[in-house]
Amino acid sequence: MQKQKIVMEQLEFQKRYTYNIATDKLGEGGFGSVFKAYDNYRDRWVAIKISKVNPQFETVRLKKEVEMVSKLPAHPNIAYYEDCHTFAQLDGEYDFGILQYYEEGNLSQLLKSGVPTSQQKVTLLMQVLEGIDFLHQNGIIHRDLKPQNILIVRRGNDYIPKITDFGISKQLDINKSTAFSNSLAGAGTLSYASPEQLFDREIRKNTDLWSYGVIAFQTITGQLPFNTGEHVASSEAGRVELFRQVNSGELPEITATIAEPWQTLIRVCLITDHAARVKNVPEAKDILGVKGKSLYHPTKKQENTQNEKTQIDTDVYAIDGGLIEVANDEITLIETSDTIASEQSNYSNAPNIEMVFVNGNKTLNSFNIGKFEVTQAQWEAVMGNNPSHFQGDNLPVENVSWNDVHEFISKLNELTNKNYRLPTSAEWEYAARGGNKSKGYEYSGSNNINDIAWYDGNSHGKTHPVGTKTANEIGIYDMSGNVWEWCQDAERNNRVACGGSWRNYEEGCLVRRRLTLSPCFSSYYLGFRLALT
Repeated sequence: MQKQKIVMEQLEFQKRYTYNIATDKLGEGGFGSVFKAYDNYRDRWVAIKISKVNPQFETVRLKKEVEMVSKLPAHPNIAYYEDCHTFAQLDGEYDFGILQYYEEGNLSQLLKSGVPTSQQKVTLLMQVLEGIDFLHQNGIIHRDLKPQNILIVRRGNDYIPKITDFGISKQLDINKSTAFSNSLAGAGTLSYASPEQLFDREIRKNTDLWSYGVIAFQTITGQLPFNTGEHVASSEAGRVELFRQVNSGELPEITATIAEPWQTLIRVCLITDHAARVKNVPEAKDILGVKGKSLYHPTKKQENTQNEKTQIDTDVYAIDGGLIEVANDEITLIETSDTIASEQSNYSNAPNIEMVFVNGNKTLNSFNIGKFEVTQAQWEAVMGNNPSHFQGDNLPVENVSWNDVHEFISKLNELTNKNYRLPTSAEWEYAARGGNKSKGYEYSGSNNINDIAWYDGNSHGKTHPVGTKTANEIGIYDMSGNVWEWCQDAERNNRVACGGSWRNYEEGCLVRRRLTLSPCFSSYYLGFRLALT
């Protein structure tokens, strides 16, 4: 009787859904294929995911995926199944999952089209982050986040992402567990899988944030942060090359061109050591400057009057593509990067100096300090020359005296109409120690100098591109090692420098260390970073 019922159900299914396995395939993965089908009962297009049941992997079969997702509350950034059927075929059982057909395809296809603007990309990324947060709050770690698993809906001028494909997702008891053993070693897509997935280690929520960092990097730059080099992606040599890049902990030079705050977020997502990586979505939101706010709403044009707007609690923060206003959980683009660029046309020769805001304390006012040491490209854009011993656009400028630096600052302020200056040694040390988020490290950001500094033990006798080591607690790079940094302070007729350099041993890179030098002195181990009140 039960067998007859299943046969009738299968005949009903075949009558209802029409598709051609030769021409209607939308995609294929390790756990099944997806086809575009027509629902003859409701006269609409749907997608049907078909996955063969493997008794050895019962916990990750499609039916289990559908059951898990169906228990979740509704959320705008999750793709939900409508139904699931299991039918016997000649070679075994298959699960058939029914879900909405997404005409825009997936994020990978959207990015290849070249259609999304910078602002649309940012809005997409923020909504993906919101979807990840929702899954984590419900105890689900996705484990296979990638552009192909993010479906897209077009709504007006907005693209709405829908996370899908929970085939290898893992559900935790959110009251008991924060990690689980990786029972599917190597599971996940190679280019997006976290180091702990690749190397069979414990999985935590921030394994999804590694994948998110790769997705964000690719969305913004158009390329992957880690690749298989000259080798075929499916080859063993390709895998070895990708593993080498991941293990190195180093990101491509193009990373330094990503606008803030996305560059910082990507860097902290792509830290190989999970313990040092950003832990969860609230921490990621904090980096974006929208901690505690919901980001899933698409961009909307504010229709409030000016008087009404003054009564709304708003935050404005910078993103790639312009400025975003967040008000009552709504995101609004209030100024595009094109507009900003036109307003700054008078300063077209001025380099972009990325700053980190440092909250003050009882004895020190708040201030801004350079996220990176001033580079040779930035110096040359202002001064028209490059005095450095070690040559490279993204290397810190060095071989500059205190007097040279003040000449640079004077010209830079004329170009930008700002008031850049050198930090005082008190400001410098406070920022190096992590400001009001200080963890009391001896070096800037860690007690392990190898994590955060180029110094005599690992520098190979030269400076290195700024931002290639780990930042400190507040997102500032290279404050221990690389080059000594001039400060504003005077001691008698000399000037102070802090931070140590590529040629110093560990002791010389402690944040409390100081040099006092003539303002006319210059050397290949001496550079600077800027401050701004």
